[in-house]
Amino acid sequence: MKNIITFLFFAIICTGYSFNANASHFAGGEIWYEYVGTPQHPNRYDVYLIVYRDISGVSMCPGYCPAPICITSSCFGTITVNAPLLPFNLKPGSDTLPGSYPGSIKTPELLDCVNPNAQGLVFTEAYRFYTQVDLPGKCADIRFAYSQNARNGSDNMTTSGNFTIFADLNSILGPNTSPKFVNPAAKSFCAGTPFIWSQAAVEPDGDSLFYEFGIPQAGSCTSPAPMVFAQGYSKNQPMSTLTGINFNNRTGTLRFTASQQEVVVINIKVTEYRLTSLGWVINGSSVRDLQVPVVSSANCNTSAYNGPQFSAGSFPSQAISSDSLLNAFQVSRISNSDSFPDPNNPGSFLVNLPVIDYSCFDSIVHVKFDDGIYCETVAPDGTDFRIIGPDKVPRPVIGVLDNCRKDLVTKNIDLLLHKPLDVNGDYLLQIKKGSDDNTLVNKCGFALDGFFAVIIRVNNCPIPDYNLTNVSVHLDKDIDINWEIDPNSFEPKVFTSWNILRANENDQYYIIKELNNTVDVNVRSYRDTSLDPFDVDHSRFQYRVQLVQNGTHLAPSNRIYSILLKDTVLPTNDGATYSWTEYDGWADGAYDLVYSEYDPSQNNFVTWNSVNANGAAQNYFEQDYYWPQCTPNNDTDKLYAFRVICSDVLNPGNSFTSESNWLYYKLECGRPPATPELYVKVPNVFSPNNDGQNDFFSLHSAGYTNAYVTVFNRWGKPVFEASKPIDQLAWDGKDKSSGSQVADGVYYYVVSVTGDVPDGLGGTKQVSDELTGSLTIFSNGTK
Repeated sequence: MKNIITFLFFAIICTGYSFNANASHFAGGEIWYEYVGTPQHPNRYDVYLIVYRDISGVSMCPGYCPAPICITSSCFGTITVNAPLLPFNLKPGSDTLPGSYPGSIKTPELLDCVNPNAQGLVFTEAYRFYTQVDLPGKCADIRFAYSQNARNGSDNMTTSGNFTIFADLNSILGPNTSPKFVNPAAKSFCAGTPFIWSQAAVEPDGDSLFYEFGIPQAGSCTSPAPMVFAQGYSKNQPMSTLTGINFNNRTGTLRFTASQQEVVVINIKVTEYRLTSLGWVINGSSVRDLQVPVVSSANCNTSAYNGPQFSAGSFPSQAISSDSLLNAFQVSRISNSDSFPDPNNPGSFLVNLPVIDYSCFDSIVHVKFDDGIYCETVAPDGTDFRIIGPDKVPRPVIGVLDNCRKDLVTKNIDLLLHKPLDVNGDYLLQIKKGSDDNTLVNKCGFALDGFFAVIIRVNNCPIPDYNLTNVSVHLDKDIDINWEIDPNSFEPKVFTSWNILRANENDQYYIIKELNNTVDVNVRSYRDTSLDPFDVDHSRFQYRVQLVQNGTHLAPSNRIYSILLKDTVLPTNDGATYSWTEYDGWADGAYDLVYSEYDPSQNNFVTWNSVNANGAAQNYFEQDYYWPQCTPNNDTDKLYAFRVICSDVLNPGNSFTSESNWLYYKLECGRPPATPELYVKVPNVFSPNNDGQNDFFSLHSAGYTNAYVTVFNRWGKPVFEASKPIDQLAWDGKDKSSGSQVADGVYYYVVSVTGDVPDGLGGTKQVSDELTGSLTIFSNGTK
């Protein structure tokens, strides 16, 4: 679930005026059509009209309702149809207000950028009309038009009178739906402030759109007449500006800075082109007529602009510096208050900050602005926003989704977090200058001062509740650990890893394993195979687990030691005292010392028995046990293993038990004579140069008596072979074939030895071995 933070931009308020006579009341409008044909009605169109009425003039309805729509073309006569009023449907919670007549609305966004108390503003309301018409046939110059008298006066036109707008259709190219403008036609501006004003339209047929200024029309429905611009104004410069109007013909975006107080009429035409075999052909257009009041910069109420305002509180008239705000935030948090203490003035507070709740583990913070933000002022990398945690550590915003509308304004910005907020506390969200070197700019052209802020209160994150539940030696070499976590306190999507911590008696823990999110997030056990079996028999080890959530290492769990079993031989040498360390995994543990006799057929210890006569578990930590003895009926060697098993007394249903290391006792009944030592040593170098040192290749052995030796040169040719008793074998380095001294170098030998040794039963048994290796000869005596 996404967190919703609501920003409202106070509009910049300006004063202005309009030319209103009692009879005049048309302040703007637009007309468009949609193709809704069927096989039975191939030329059926829905026609829509919106008229913006100056509420200081005569009433719109019932006198001008329904609205007459005239349809003209060169292919058939004029058709006039009446379009009834189509009421606007106001959704619950909408900011749009109803107008004076049922079904009408107050013009949206009309006064967003000016002071609604300024004198002479043109207050308007919108009326929507709709009708459906079946055209007689196809034609290249069909026009849907609306015309009425009582157009409002303006500064940029020398004529007034009728108000006429129209939309054109070329149906020869096939069915077509005309462009539809996406934002209201009436707007008020302040002089001296840069504005970006979009006249973007949507078009469902995939045609290309071209935007341009048109000439406002008077005349009649069937004979519209272009109005005449006053001196200093023109079709492409219909208002007074500082540097002209930049009109993007591809997007319909106007950029301008009005230079003086005035009321002007602006006509916007959007033409659609369809690609055919003959090239690009015009197949339709829509027109809107706009009355634009501009109030003077002196009357713009810029002091009323305090930046964003929240439903939970408001910002001060001046931005707070980043350092002072953070310092105050760090000093302390006043319980149940949104005030931050001023560190330089004890007892006073810097500012009341609004508090917004946040749903834990959200990866996106959804920021909603009640007033639009220019999309181009939102840095894509998220640097317009900064989040500081309750620990004064920044929480990175790594990007944004600006959700830009067709009019290049957004009211919803999604902040993409580096990682979700998962720790309870108060976070500071600041709006600042981003990497694009500006702060956010609202649709009225005003930028926020840096470091406006709001508190994101995170208080619904569960605190992970996990515990180590068992530690047990496994088969005398490894150690198993098990843990559990309350599922209501665990969120898999922010899981990073389980860290397995181990220490011996010195309490110096270190991580022996990280079970990261590549494993099953539901794993709750681990087998420690990194220990040497010797250490398992001579030390006890303590373990903890640590949850790493969202990249943050949380506090380790409780500690549990493994059980260490030791033995001390009794003075009588016929048994031992077995003692063990206490198991701290449970509040009350019962211990059972058990043993098992090695089963050669299973190559394992299979059956375990309690050393207690009744098999009952004991709650003490040592026990004497007398080993089995050799008897006439028990005259073979036996191997016994001992271990301790601890169970949970207070929770008999606990499926876990904890086991100790194993100790062993070997019962030897009649030992056979020890097998004599067996070895053979082969020299790797000798020097047959008759200097009395290392002149012969010979073997040294214990237990072996006979040898068969072959020496090969590097080409695999035997140069020496002999089968003799070991004590008689000697080679002087001469080739067996030529009798000449072999060349110095590396040779290779194969030595097979045999011998007879006692078998422990009064007889002997034969033993043998084979050795291979290299031999280096230095006849010059170099060793």
